[in-house]
Amino acid sequence: MAQENLTMSFLAKSRNPEKLQMSKFFGLKVRISLYARFLLSQE
Repeated sequence: MAQENLTMSFLAKSRNPEKLQMSKFFGLKVRISLYARFLLSQE
């Protein structure tokens, strides 16, 4: 279901390039913070 929502929001954002760019940037930030948290938890 979450995947379906992501696809729907992607389709909605693809009509608005600026929002799509923002969501890409946000997704990257989330991935980086998750990865940093993972590295910290390894120690």
